[in-house]
Amino acid sequence: MTGFLLVDTGVDRQLAADAAILAEAGHRVVLYLVQDGVTRALRRHEPAGGDAAVWVDGASLAHRALRPEDLRPDATVVDMPQVADLLLADGVRVVWH
Repeated sequence: MTGFLLVDTGVDRQLAADAAILAEAGHRVVLYLVQDGVTRALRRHEPAGGDAAVWVDGASLAHRALRPEDLRPDATVVDMPQVADLLLADGVRVVWH
């Protein structure tokens, strides 16, 4: 099974929809929200990627004066080592938008 890392740097609804479609098809999918994309994980927004895992960049969150408590329960705050591990993992395809 192929894994996907979809990197969203803005509020791109299509990338989140793609994450949901890939996850529903049985792929392992991580939707990584960075820069302005972190706002998609705020509680006031609907889930960002269906059954895809939602990772939120901790540095981007802090730069926007947002806290982990502001996020939906399905969002996980991560730092670059976790992202780098996934970027370098075998069988993972990366889409950076």
